[in-house]
Amino acid sequence: MKLFLDGASSLKESAMKKFVVMLIVCIGILVGGCVASKDSRFGQGREQQVVQNGQQMYKGKMDDGGHYEGWILNDVPHGFGTYIWTSGKKYVGQFVDGKYAGQGVLTFANRLKYVGQFVDGKPHGRGENHMLNGVFVGEFRNAGCYKGVFTGKDGIVIIGVFMGGKKSGTIAYPDGREYEGEWDGNAKFVGAVSMYDYWIHERPHGFGKMTYPDGTTKIGMWWKGKFKG
Repeated sequence: MKLFLDGASSLKESAMKKFVVMLIVCIGILVGGCVASKDSRFGQGREQQVVQNGQQMYKGKMDDGGHYEGWILNDVPHGFGTYIWTSGKKYVGQFVDGKYAGQGVLTFANRLKYVGQFVDGKPHGRGENHMLNGVFVGEFRNAGCYKGVFTGKDGIVIIGVFMGGKKSGTIAYPDGREYEGEWDGNAKFVGAVSMYDYWIHERPHGFGKMTYPDGTTKIGMWWKGKFKG
């Protein structure tokens, strides 16, 4: 009976050792798969670490030649990260499903920069657009400057609504003139998203009032910057 018990004990100990070894091997496979997982988009053997809910930290070269460092989910940037393209363009901020979303900073090689909110990969919400000839601060809608203040490096200050049916507001010129009313104008687009390279100054267009430094005024209809009466 004692021999039977000893034999059973030995069998149990042997089985337990095998179970522990198998468990260690399985854990090693699982951990190894998470730390050095491979996928076509993020390169081969790049280090990743599962944190929670499938989210991973990634650092490495992208398929387009750019470099990304930050959080990913389902093989795309998701959460905070930094993406640097070979062209010199750089984005630092929040991603959602691979697109700019939330707060971020998008900088181009020519120092053009947007700082603010993004929705679905485009500037949308409050932000600052630093252009070659000035800065627009205000509200963006679908990548466009909607309402706010543009301050030019030449001293011009434009306040008002820049998008929609009728663009209107005030224009303070460097020479002392002040215009209040409707205007037209646009800007040049550059980059992968519709970012403004430089501002083409708004000009009186529609009904408005121009006040000159000597106090004289012109009130009436304007056409592409010229007074029509």
